[in-house]
Amino acid sequence: MKNKWNFLKNIFTPLTPNEAEFWRNEFRSILKVGVELEFNLSKRVGCLYDGIMNCPCPESFKDCKGYKTCISNTCMVEDKTECEKSPDCPEFIPRCWECARPKERGCINCLEWIGKHVESSVLREVITTSLKPSRTLTKVNELGVFDVKTDGSLFGDGGVEILTIGRRMHFNAMYESISKIIRIVRKNGGWLNERCSTHMHLLASYLPGGDGTTLVSELERPIPQIILINFHQLVRRYHVALAWITSCGAHKNTLTRWGKFRLPVMQFSPLSVGMPVIKQNMESNPAGNDLNGRQGKYYFINYFFTEFNKSGDVSRLHIESRWADGCFSPAVITAWACLLYALMLKAVDLSVYGAIFVCDKKAFAEKKRMLDSLVNGISGYGSNRDSDTSGFEKYIPAVIEETRDLVGLVKNGITDMYPAYDIL
Repeated sequence: MKNKWNFLKNIFTPLTPNEAEFWRNEFRSILKVGVELEFNLSKRVGCLYDGIMNCPCPESFKDCKGYKTCISNTCMVEDKTECEKSPDCPEFIPRCWECARPKERGCINCLEWIGKHVESSVLREVITTSLKPSRTLTKVNELGVFDVKTDGSLFGDGGVEILTIGRRMHFNAMYESISKIIRIVRKNGGWLNERCSTHMHLLASYLPGGDGTTLVSELERPIPQIILINFHQLVRRYHVALAWITSCGAHKNTLTRWGKFRLPVMQFSPLSVGMPVIKQNMESNPAGNDLNGRQGKYYFINYFFTEFNKSGDVSRLHIESRWADGCFSPAVITAWACLLYALMLKAVDLSVYGAIFVCDKKAFAEKKRMLDSLVNGISGYGSNRDSDTSGFEKYIPAVIEETRDLVGLVKNGITDMYPAYDIL
């Protein structure tokens, strides 16, 4: 590890082996991950199968209603006159999406049919009733759902945003909960596009008071600042890989959503200033403030809820990652959560060597070019919120290598969370 990485020891004191062992054991006991899942509602109405291959209706795949007008720079078929109109085509649009005669065809008798008269508010109410959110941090319901809300970015009058309470990492337990949540959402018309994202919260449990101060915390002692520094440095080092491994775009020109609500953090180096100043610098940029005025929230990773003591050590640990796109796979979402958790464990391991030096100026400039080519688009609020990834293809071999390096690095932190490593 020493030969592959560069560390600085003269700025922040490295952990001793005994300290590293303590925090490794402590984090495995107390670290929790909560998930925020976003879905659109009712913009796509009709069959919940959305024309995918397992639809039992024989009418779905007779022909494609949109192949004559599909966009040439995204359709894989060069000659539209020879389009096979296959459901495998990313531009395939089943006729039943806009069918005006669902009653006559018997579609409304199908259990998978959501009629066009159903409003998003009704669907959201059904989802909320089914998920039974606790709306309190002192009680965890069956699926761990804390609240069900709307988000102004989502179609369907704010769509539906589902917040789960942070829980200790266990792959199967999280997978089963998220699987049931997604099943309920899909059954009630939830769907995904580039407006949807998946946020993860990594924290040690605490109970805030009315004035925002911490009343109760699971931390037995403040976390040495160097651990959070190295966590942040790992995010900076693997910034592109984290965006790549959590991208869910359907086309090579739009591999992921835009960057407006997940601004890059590569420019924020803590080596000369420390993490309290990094948090202040992120909060000083108005572009990083959310619509509720919370400062520094709209970053790839943010420390809005994290607090520090006078010496700069962490007195409250609560980190939010905003890098992942919206996703319907509970296995993939759970593996993403395991990755975030494992990054913190790896930060502990590396802190015995000192503070991580990310890379030299030349490598940093190349990483920035790769990131800008993958995650971009931060102006306006138009309907299209994709990143323009048309120029990213040349970087794919390099980012695949970087992502493999990232997954290999954290492997020892998730070996007991099968099959997270295999999924990643």
